Amino acid sequence: KGEDYILYKVKEMIESAQKEIYINTNIELEIFKDEIEQALDRRVRVVLFSFEKHEIPDNRVEMYSKTENPISDANKRLMLVTDLKEVLVGSTNNWEFTGIYTKNSLMVNIVAEHIHNDIYLKKLEIMFGNDFWKDISIGTLNEVK
Repeated sequence: KGEDYILYKVKEMIESAQKEIYINTNIELEIFKDEIEQALDRRVRVVLFSFEKHEIPDNRVEMYSKTENPISDANKRLMLVTDLKEVLVGSTNNWEFTGIYTKNSLMVNIVAEHIHNDIYLKKLEIMFGNDFWKDISIGTLNEVK
């Protein structure tokens, strides 16, 4: 609980990564610039997905964004997976930043798949245009929120 603690944990996770980092966030990456650059220097693959366009601190970061809109949402959102071993998920809720950190393999895999699926959907949107969404919709509450 608390933004300072969560951001500290994110930096710690990035610093300990050995192979791959997956990030989905609307938090400015500048906050993690040094840790990301050090990870890249260690040859750690860094993959980012965001619903808004990031200014990436290093062009070696593989970035996928849903839109070209700059980050503007004051409500922070973060999903981070490192080496398919640990995950941190956090968000602003009533202006308080809270999150969950775990090494539970099921949770790690769920979040890793979520980030991958966001990237796959963006690639499909590029390939087939925005109209493909109506063809794949299954009509759930989640789709219309």
